[in-house]
Amino acid sequence: MQTVSTGLLKKYSTETFITVVCILIFSLIIFLSRNIPFFWTMGYVGSLANKIYESNFSSFIFDIDNGMPPLYGTYIALLWTVFGKSLLVMHLAVLPFLIGIILQLKKIAKALYPEISLLFLFLLLLFEPTFLTVCLMGGYDLAITFFFLYGLNSVYFKKKNIFFVLSLIMLPMLNLRGFTLVFGIFFYDIYSEWKNFNKKNFINHFTKQIFPYLIPAFIFCCWLVYHHSVQGWYLVHKAFDSFQKLNSAEMFLRNFIYIFWKIFDFGRIIIWVPVIIFALILLFKKKLFTKENHAFVFLGFSLLYYFVFYWATSYPVSHRYLLITIILAIIPFLMIVDKISNKSLRFFIIGFTCIILFFGNFIMYPERFGNGWDASIKFIPYFKIEKELDTFISSNGIDPKQVGAEYPMHFSRSDTYLDKINFKFSDLDKKDFDKWDYIVQSNISNTFAPEEIQNLNNNWILMNEFKSWPVFIKLYKNPNSN
Repeated sequence: MQTVSTGLLKKYSTETFITVVCILIFSLIIFLSRNIPFFWTMGYVGSLANKIYESNFSSFIFDIDNGMPPLYGTYIALLWTVFGKSLLVMHLAVLPFLIGIILQLKKIAKALYPEISLLFLFLLLLFEPTFLTVCLMGGYDLAITFFFLYGLNSVYFKKKNIFFVLSLIMLPMLNLRGFTLVFGIFFYDIYSEWKNFNKKNFINHFTKQIFPYLIPAFIFCCWLVYHHSVQGWYLVHKAFDSFQKLNSAEMFLRNFIYIFWKIFDFGRIIIWVPVIIFALILLFKKKLFTKENHAFVFLGFSLLYYFVFYWATSYPVSHRYLLITIILAIIPFLMIVDKISNKSLRFFIIGFTCIILFFGNFIMYPERFGNGWDASIKFIPYFKIEKELDTFISSNGIDPKQVGAEYPMHFSRSDTYLDKINFKFSDLDKKDFDKWDYIVQSNISNTFAPEEIQNLNNNWILMNEFKSWPVFIKLYKNPNSN
């Protein structure tokens, strides 16, 4: 008995040590990324946080409004008020959520598969391209991921307390797509309780089941009413009306392919192919829905919401939106690897997988396709050449307002780098190129059509090109301008 207790204590101590080391490594990554500015969607968050901070929290809706609730921007602005306005504070802001993700992932991994190796789990998490990139960016997706994992775990462990309700409230207030995540948790909740539903008291049982989800729905609706009273529109600005449309049959199929492309991208195919094959084998053998294979079901429900809400609509498919599913896929993958009896072979497979994931960061597609700059670490060289571009424009006496730029290059440097000088390009109106004196074109922007790039190459004057593999920025001058 004493030997068993000693063994369990040793195992617990080892797992605690591995968890602490993992937290320390990710904390170091956060600290080392302290000079990386607000980037991609975080550029919008930076703009919002700046305005909230400068207005002394007197307003939360501004002219840059894209419909996204201002919770995370307010959180950043509040931290700036307490600790000072800096990029370091912005990056450290994600640390509580990052630690929460590690602990929640450990908790559910050990519950779904008690024999899982935490060393392998955290090693694959460290090499996961999209997760690592979001950590480097200080992205609010970490907050979304934490609250979703907490909510899903609360359902699994049947601990739906006040913190569970709070996590449901946080999700839609962090981002509009957070509301779809609440539905994902709700679907899993219904599945988990389906066998316990009493047919005679079905309505009472269902009402009790759905009540926690009505609270975030009510609060979110209050936000929409307030937002409409200020802006005159609810969810999506008219400039993004196309995102609300249902897909045609062709786009329906194309979105299905896009979703799996994003899942398999950056080397993740090495994880997902065996997971899908093994899941299909279990389904064929009618063992998929057994308790010992629940990790596959858990993974499926983390993906279900995405198919329900994004498959049929024209909303853009993004790697980051699948971050939760990408992380959870590691658990069933390790279950499969653990079936290999040869210990050396298991270590080789994990090592090889880490190598594939690392080099997956640098996969490049033709310019007309999205390269997931906000989901792989190949974005890092961009900031060096962006500074070179800004210096060139300033030294040549070019007014930045005369320069048209696409997302994400059009954010003010006072919002992204927190510079004191408001250096900002104009938002490029591509309907009429000729009205611009200068245009900045880069492969960091996924919105230039091939014919637009060809027009710039053939008919405009290339003033300068800045390169740092795999990123380039080109500054074009209108041949008809002075």
